[in-house]
Amino acid sequence: MGEFVYAINFLPEGTTLPVSALLAQQNSTYSANWNGLMALAVLTSLPLLIVFILAQKRLVNGLSLGAVK
Repeated sequence: MGEFVYAINFLPEGTTLPVSALLAQQNSTYSANWNGLMALAVLTSLPLLIVFILAQKRLVNGLSLGAVK
């Protein structure tokens, strides 16, 4: 939440995908472009998903390493 508020207040308009999605939603008065919003949602979550897939073994190893005493 804090990064979103920072991006919307201090960065120029449309610099991040979540801010662009919010601005696209606010521009429509009575209807929403759901196809465009869902495409933006996929594009926003895709980099995080790729990083998780690539680093999954290290993440699970680090979590299990700290759980055993």
